[in-house]
Amino acid sequence: MTAMSSYSFAYEKSDTQEVLQQWLNLEQQIGSIQSNWKIRKVTLEQQLSLLNKEQEALEKLIEFSKNNSTKVSERRIELVEEQTKLEQHQAKSTINIQAIISHLNRTKPTLPAPVQTLWAAELPTLEANKDNSNRLESITKLLKQADDFNNRVALHTGLLNIPTSGGTQQILVDQIYLGLSHGWYISADKQFYGYGQSNKNGWRWWHNNEAQELLTSPISADQIAQVATIIRTPTQAKYVQLPLALLNNDQGSL
Repeated sequence: MTAMSSYSFAYEKSDTQEVLQQWLNLEQQIGSIQSNWKIRKVTLEQQLSLLNKEQEALEKLIEFSKNNSTKVSERRIELVEEQTKLEQHQAKSTINIQAIISHLNRTKPTLPAPVQTLWAAELPTLEANKDNSNRLESITKLLKQADDFNNRVALHTGLLNIPTSGGTQQILVDQIYLGLSHGWYISADKQFYGYGQSNKNGWRWWHNNEAQELLTSPISADQIAQVATIIRTPTQAKYVQLPLALLNNDQGSL
């Protein structure tokens, strides 16, 4: 009995130590798991926080993209509308500019010879040019040339077709213009002189006796020559009268 009791006690003691050891091992495992879990939990919380921030950023980006897309679409529509209006305006401008060019072509024959020469050099280029900005610039130039000429007394020397006993002859004359509407001419030998005027059918000259009949006051070659001299040498200026005529559109006397 004594031997068996000793063996039993020894056996129980051995079991107790083994159980205790298992419990210690289990506690260590639990401690290790808890420690690892705490570390893992912190890592997961950090990752979750980053994911939440990333989600917020993506949501904001998506919202911004939607808003931006809407703004882009709205702006695109605005640009299309502006482009349409611009094209319509451009088409109207082209029509109006072409009407002005046609008017300038009709007006050119009614202008004094020097202005006609200037316009004759510009109008073909104006017709060929398709850029409205350039055309408007050229039109402004032509109108300024005419306006400048209209605001002064101009002297021009050039050839003029004059009726003679043998037909028509080109003769070099001094032409004096009062603006765009009236003019006089005189040849160097004072044999030929006359009066000119603009009307709806173009510029017309009346020569010698024909001019005398048209004008209400007498006119002489010396008067016209004297004005030409004064224009050339303004220091010799003095008061001089030259008669002119007022005609209606049918070229009859008023």
